[in-house]
Amino acid sequence: MGTSNRKQVQSLRTCVVDVGATDPATEAMAGLLGALGCELPSSGAGSAQSRRIAEFNDELFASAGTAADDFTSFHRDWLKSPVAPEFSDRALALLEEEFGNAPLFVLSDTRMGRLIPFWTAVLERSGTAAKIVVVIAADSAANSGSANKPLNQLVSLRQLLDSEYDTRALPRLFVTHDQLVRQWDKVAGKASQAFQLLWPRSIDSAEFEVAAVLASTGPASATPGTPWLGETVEILSRWSAKGEAETDRAALDRIRSEFDTASKAFARVIHAAAAGTSSPRRLATGSRGNGRGPSSDVRPRQPTGSNDVESLKALLQEQRRNATLLNADLQQQIEAREALEAQLIEAQAEIAANRARRKEMARVINNREAKISRLNEEVTARYEDLAKLQRQMVRSNPLWMAKAAAKRINRAVRPPAKSPNC
Repeated sequence: MGTSNRKQVQSLRTCVVDVGATDPATEAMAGLLGALGCELPSSGAGSAQSRRIAEFNDELFASAGTAADDFTSFHRDWLKSPVAPEFSDRALALLEEEFGNAPLFVLSDTRMGRLIPFWTAVLERSGTAAKIVVVIAADSAANSGSANKPLNQLVSLRQLLDSEYDTRALPRLFVTHDQLVRQWDKVAGKASQAFQLLWPRSIDSAEFEVAAVLASTGPASATPGTPWLGETVEILSRWSAKGEAETDRAALDRIRSEFDTASKAFARVIHAAAAGTSSPRRLATGSRGNGRGPSSDVRPRQPTGSNDVESLKALLQEQRRNATLLNADLQQQIEAREALEAQLIEAQAEIAANRARRKEMARVINNREAKISRLNEEVTARYEDLAKLQRQMVRSNPLWMAKAAAKRINRAVRPPAKSPNC
C-alpha cells in the first residue's frame, strides 16, 4: 500500500455503531463510549442516543411497511427501491447535523439492529469506517416495563439475529449486559483492541462518569424463556467471553431461518396480543402529512385477554412441530445429497481411472510405433547392404571381368575415325 493510500485510510472517520436488544443496555454502552471520548449526538438532550435518528428510523420503518417493534425480517428489497436514495441523502445530512465533523462518534439505537445494511452504506458514503458493538441482554421484557413479554422477546431475538448476521464482514464486538455493568473497564479495553482504536480519554479518567451512567441502567436481566432467544443469547454470550466460533454460525443461521418462517405465520396473532405497543400496520398506514412519519394521534390498542396469549402459545408449539418436521425433511435431503455426492465422487474416480488407462494405452501405442519405425529403418539399411554385396559379387565374377577387359581392349585398339577432309 502506497503512502497516499495509507493517509486515506488513516483519515477515515470512525463510527461506533451501538446496537442491542434493549434500550437500557444500549444506552449504557453508548454512555461508556461517550465517557471514553466518542462524540455523542447533539439532540441527545442528556441521552447518548439521538432522538432525531430514532425518529428518522421510525419513518424509515414506516416507509417499508413495518415498525421498530416488529419482529419480522426487514424488507430487504426496500434498500433497492426508488425511495431508498432519498432516505440515504437525508441520513447523510442528519449525521452532519448530529455529529458535525467529529472524527470519532457513536451511533446508538436499538432500531439499528434491523437497519445495519442501510446505515453502514450511509456511513461508507460519508467516508466513515463502521465498528459494531452488539450488547446482549437476556430478556428485553425485564427492562422494557411492558406487560407483553412474548412480543418483546421476539423483538429482541430479531434484533440480535439480524445484528449478528449483517455485521459478519465488519469489525465487531459482543458484550453482555453483565460484563458492561460489572467489568466496564475490561469491556473498554476489549473494544479498543477489537477496533484498533485508542480512546481519546483514559479509562481511569472516565470512572466516575461511567459509574453514573451504569447506575441508571439497573441490574442485568434474567434468563429468557423463549428457546430461540435463549440459545441465541447463550451463543453470543459465549462469544463475548471466549471470542467468536465459526462453528456456531450454522446454529445461528438455523435459528434465523426457523424464526423467519415462523414469524410470518404468527405475526398477526402477536400484534393482536400486543399491549400498549405501536403496530407495524398502524405505523405503515398512519397519516404522514408532515412527511416525517406516522401520525401522532394514532392510539395504541388496549391489551387483549389471555385468549390471544394462549392462541400464541399454541401457535408457537405448532410452529415448533412444523420446524421439527422441516428439519427432518431437511435431514433427508441432506442425506440424499450426500448419497448423490458419493456417487459423483465414484463416477469422477472412474472417469479419472479411464483417463489414466487411455493415457497408458497411448503411451504403449507410441512406444510400439517408435519400435516399428526403428525396425523399418533397420530393414532398409539391411536391404542397402545386400544391394552393395550383390554388386560386389557381380563385379568379381570372371565372366563379367572378361567382358569388361574385352571392352577396354576394343576401345584401345580401335583405329581413330578418319577426318572427312582426308
